[in-house]
Amino acid sequence: MAQDYNRAANLIIEHTTSKFESGEWWVVKRWLENIPEEIRMSNVDLLLIELYFCQETYEVKEFSFLLDTLEAVGVKNSSIKNQSLYLYHLGYYLTYIRPNPEKALECLEQSKAIYHDETGMFGGRRELITANTRQMLGRSTLALKLLDDHDKNFQYGSVMHMRSLHARIYVHLQSGNFKESEVESEKFHFIARKGELKIMRAWSLYLLGNSAFQTANLDLASQSLREVISYDKVFNYRVYFDALAGLALLHSLKGDTKEADSMQLTMEQVSEKFKNPKFQSYARSVKARINLHKGLGKMELEWAQMDWTKQSNDPYLFLIDVPNLTKIRIMVCHGSVLQVEEALNILAEVGVFLDGIHNRYHVLDIQLLKAIALLRIGRKEDAKESLNKAITLAEQNDNIRPIIEAYRIMPSLFHLVNQSPNSRRLLSRIGLDTSHSDLPPISHSNFYELSFREQQVIRLIAAGLRNKEIADELNISAVTVKSHLTNIYRKLDVPNRTSMLNKVKSMAILS
Repeated sequence: MAQDYNRAANLIIEHTTSKFESGEWWVVKRWLENIPEEIRMSNVDLLLIELYFCQETYEVKEFSFLLDTLEAVGVKNSSIKNQSLYLYHLGYYLTYIRPNPEKALECLEQSKAIYHDETGMFGGRRELITANTRQMLGRSTLALKLLDDHDKNFQYGSVMHMRSLHARIYVHLQSGNFKESEVESEKFHFIARKGELKIMRAWSLYLLGNSAFQTANLDLASQSLREVISYDKVFNYRVYFDALAGLALLHSLKGDTKEADSMQLTMEQVSEKFKNPKFQSYARSVKARINLHKGLGKMELEWAQMDWTKQSNDPYLFLIDVPNLTKIRIMVCHGSVLQVEEALNILAEVGVFLDGIHNRYHVLDIQLLKAIALLRIGRKEDAKESLNKAITLAEQNDNIRPIIEAYRIMPSLFHLVNQSPNSRRLLSRIGLDTSHSDLPPISHSNFYELSFREQQVIRLIAAGLRNKEIADELNISAVTVKSHLTNIYRKLDVPNRTSMLNKVKSMAILS
């Protein structure tokens, strides 16, 4: 029996590369699960394969355990290839799981120096992660130049060429260059869709959807991310979840709450299947963020208060939804004054960490959350300065989605906008120009803020529409309209429509 297992292990080792290259890593995982644990945990080759699974399934704790086990069983006395693979995996760990880009680059360069490889599974991924690590060290220009040099050695459309395109997009995304990442993603997808590698097509769709999400090219983002969902059996689990999150949030930002809720429910169902607490956390985060868009953020306070100050820096990267950041969103909008002040301190710490690894993907969200927090605690001029800086950044990087999302959760913030030509042009372009409003600016009272949808309802009531007409105009049910009115009356402390309109007309800009 032991001989049979050893023979099976050798066959797995022999066929792993071809299966990974075709995007069928899950087949190898199934094979490996039939090998007794004592054999798997004593075989360097099998342990190295297990580390690939950790990358795809986002088993962070297991990754660390396997690295330690490899050292214990003597990977450094193994073949040159295995030593190189170990250094590659360690470089991955120090790039994406416990960020230490300087040490990561050292491991990756040493891995390449001792063993050359041209497979997408190993050599291609190594080039990709190395480029990302250089970007994290502030060497984006060098990273892109070296990728250009690298491309000269490989055929157009080869797996190594596609991994190079993949790497460029990583560099642009984490640098906050969203227009460039969208252009490069379109090139990547054009090549990948003509090829046979499912995993490359899946990555090209996700990266295109991610980039388009940030530039608020919502139709392209929705189309791309929806296609990603068909690759659920072959794709990286964490990125697959991020695609689901992107779809849910896209629907929410477009005001399609029915589809947003449906996609969020899908996330919950998938997370139950994976039985990984991290995925349940991602689904819960998206639910909270959608409720924030609906004006129901206060009901998420209990969830947000759980360990919200214990910020773990590793999951930020270039992910559409990050639970730690969602908790800050809730606290900034609906926490007490003391909690908002604490949130400002945490935002500063997160900003320092992300600046330290040159991660600009979330910079605009952080800048806007600072503006909201400053406004909440009465520092209006500081809030105005932070907001105008955010609008400048949005225009420079074509990073429009955070502006739309901030407007949805706190519309009155944008009455602080410095009415410069640049600001007016950007807000007009995305339909958020506040300078030609039929009604005076709507303010929040104490810790409440009328949602974007609630403001729409108020404006339609002011225009003389009845509940049924409002429902038809907004493509929602009459019951939902009544629910919005109940929330509006509560927030404005008024008993009926007439009182509501009188109060809105008398309200001044937040002070």
